[in-house]
Amino acid sequence: MKFLKYVCSVLFVLISTQSVFADIPATLNTWYTMPGTAIGTACPTNVQRPDLYFGSLSPCVAIIDQWGGGMFDTKRSRLVMRGGGHNTYYGSEAYGLNVITPGTSTMAQVMAPPPASAMPPPDGTGVLNNGMPASRHTYSNLAYDPVNDLYWMYGGSTDLNGQFMDDLWKLDPKTGTQTRVRSAVGLLSGSGAVSAGLVWDSNQQKLWLHDCWTTAEYLPSTDTLTLHAHGNGCMDSNTSNLWYTSWFFDHKRNRYVGVGLGDFITFNTTNNASWNWGTLTTTGGTSCVNAKAPGFTYDIVQDLYVCWPGGNTLYLFNPNTNAWSSLALTGSAPTYSTQGVYGRFQYDYNHNVIVSCGWTTEDCRALRLTAESSLGTNFNKRKNTPGVFYSQGFDTASAFTVKTTRPDTGIFCPGATPSCSNIGQDTTLYSSCDPQNGANCGSLKYTVLVGQGGENPSGSFEIYFPNHFPGYVTTPGLTLYFQWQAQFNSNAINNLGGGGWKQYTLYNGTTGSCATLELTQTNSAYRMLPFPYTECGARSFDHNEGVPGDPVLNWSLAYPPGGSGTSTDYYCVYNNSSPSTFPGNKCPFHTANIWITFYCEVKVTTFGASTSTVKCSRYTSSDAGYRPYVYHTAYPFNSGGAPGFNVLSFTNFMTNRGTVGDTNYTTHPSPALFWVDEIIVSTAPIVEPVSSGTPPDTTPPAPPTNVTITRRQ
Repeated sequence: MKFLKYVCSVLFVLISTQSVFADIPATLNTWYTMPGTAIGTACPTNVQRPDLYFGSLSPCVAIIDQWGGGMFDTKRSRLVMRGGGHNTYYGSEAYGLNVITPGTSTMAQVMAPPPASAMPPPDGTGVLNNGMPASRHTYSNLAYDPVNDLYWMYGGSTDLNGQFMDDLWKLDPKTGTQTRVRSAVGLLSGSGAVSAGLVWDSNQQKLWLHDCWTTAEYLPSTDTLTLHAHGNGCMDSNTSNLWYTSWFFDHKRNRYVGVGLGDFITFNTTNNASWNWGTLTTTGGTSCVNAKAPGFTYDIVQDLYVCWPGGNTLYLFNPNTNAWSSLALTGSAPTYSTQGVYGRFQYDYNHNVIVSCGWTTEDCRALRLTAESSLGTNFNKRKNTPGVFYSQGFDTASAFTVKTTRPDTGIFCPGATPSCSNIGQDTTLYSSCDPQNGANCGSLKYTVLVGQGGENPSGSFEIYFPNHFPGYVTTPGLTLYFQWQAQFNSNAINNLGGGGWKQYTLYNGTTGSCATLELTQTNSAYRMLPFPYTECGARSFDHNEGVPGDPVLNWSLAYPPGGSGTSTDYYCVYNNSSPSTFPGNKCPFHTANIWITFYCEVKVTTFGASTSTVKCSRYTSSDAGYRPYVYHTAYPFNSGGAPGFNVLSFTNFMTNRGTVGDTNYTTHPSPALFWVDEIIVSTAPIVEPVSSGTPPDTTPPAPPTNVTITRRQ
């Protein structure tokens, strides 16, 4: 059995020069103490920095005890905690507990506590005189944004005078840069706004927060803040109940939900014209519902809300039946702070373990409710992560339902009289097999026979997004991620006729697949390269780098691609692909008879402007990670009357195949076979298909020497 390992590190302050490792056992329903992970071991002491302390609180007890919250960084499998404020602790650093795989841990100082000269001003602005955020009670007001890889913080009760702030900050964990994006969000209409329940909506790629009278949504991609008045006010006559409520976002149900001090509150973010909040009527669970800001998180394996009010009893809420059940635990539970747990109790879906830190002087805890293997195959781990609204493993008969009217999800057969003889399930070859998905595991297989004419010899498998995410279309500002696995036999890597076979087309179901708004990846001219284009082939993703007569495939950076990162990037001069004629070539040629993972990120910012993003990478079992072959961050997409993309089609369509003079379709080796498996479509980044789940980001950034702080009023 492979055990997880963890390391406790501090963001913005150095713990030590060594990593501390220990195995997290596979035992279920038992608290496991992770030695060496107490926050207090990393705090500056009262002797070292007396300017950070109030009275005798040491070592920085207020980080947790004084309404301190947390969030979970899914990219790095890191529980991040920040607190202090209101005459308790003046340090504004944050701390992180990394749950990692063996041998990949590290610690790094990315930002130190504020210098003594940056003590908080007495005016209660919430900003130190060096531009950093003042320390504060953080409640349930911390959230991680995986799309932009940012930490967000709202309001809180700041140091010195304890003034409740209404500001919104973002922190870049890669650089340590902190930016105040709003000095006033527009809440604070009553004292109930102190804990605004900041959550990240992975489906709509936005932040939600609220007080008793207003719900706010903030879209980072466009820096847009929108306020909506409640129709029903607070759920309880005691507005301070929001101080003691813990929140998270249920991405499966588009539900913003909170529990604590007698309330169990929910809000539907996609179908709520009146902006009213509601109280869930449930059976059982009163001990957790009545607790002060209990630990509250979502277990994707069991599809349960997990609530912890302290001690060795856990409460599990079934959102399908609205019923609570209790679960007895063993082992030494974390200390339950008298002011609540808030976000310091989090589910790590990369490793199927709950982690929690209870007191600054004690080590953090890990808790397994189901075996790590309960996540199923690696495909199951990836498809169950926040943001995913469609996935297909082709392991059930329902995946092969034939459809005749577009747009829809399913198989579309070729020809005026549809026949699906050349598209269907292959139960002998597949990327993964998960019995939870059905007894007949398989993949989607396309067959092209010798002499089989026509541009569309096999058909297509299409996904209509609104069938799975009602109303969803990638309007400007939203980012779409999709990942799939493909395999080709050696006969497919030949000239089958036409201009080369396609792999996918991303388009709008109203304007069509060969339209102004389109993104298609093809094996152009049978070069055996993934070659994207748009506008029905009118514009591609190459450019001329000055290499004699040869365009460069799919790169927007100058040659050599120093800004791209590493030597493994596929910088491809595709008309001159021989290493002897151009040694710098790294063309991403298709290889027969292996599974290749493709992964694309597409974001339209403003139609017609050269500001949109298209990034695509490929991955095989021999690669250390994704290797990019398309990297455009300043590409112009045109609308053509379409509001955005809402259909993804997988096909081997071959334009101009079988036309006059094209005899290749009668002479190529037979049969040519294509397979597709493990499709995932998401509004958030998708992890690599490796056995250990998400590899943590453990590269230590250099300590900043000139931290940039920007403020927006």
